[in-house]
Amino acid sequence: MATPPDRAVDLIEGRPLVAYVAVATPDGEPSVRPRWYAYHRGNVEFFAGGRLLETIRENARVAMTIPVDVEGYGDWHISVRGEATVVEDPDLIEAAAARLYPTYVDDAWSVEREAFPPANDDALVVVDARIRGVAA
Repeated sequence: MATPPDRAVDLIEGRPLVAYVAVATPDGEPSVRPRWYAYHRGNVEFFAGGRLLETIRENARVAMTIPVDVEGYGDWHISVRGEATVVEDPDLIEAAAARLYPTYVDDAWSVEREAFPPANDDALVVVDARIRGVAA
């Protein structure tokens, strides 16, 4: 795996941003879904269920863009491509949830984390993130 540009990692790591995940459906149509995510050890992690999860199981190639506002000077876009792995191990899901949700919800996560579990049909999706571009 290539090392992503430091600037890109600084822009997306630990910030409450939305990743727009793009996949190709079984009939070849593009589909884009917004997702909360965590960047962890060179991977982008997010939860998916329903049709998005089914599509990723059939075709693991995904692309993402993460728009970032930098000090009020307009949007930057971090482009990511990679192969997705669906993880259903409960311990790994719990660890990923503990990394992801506190970024998006208040400190009550440590006390009230039962209020934000992944849905029963959700699985953790981990993408080997190849950051392809940082554009202003």
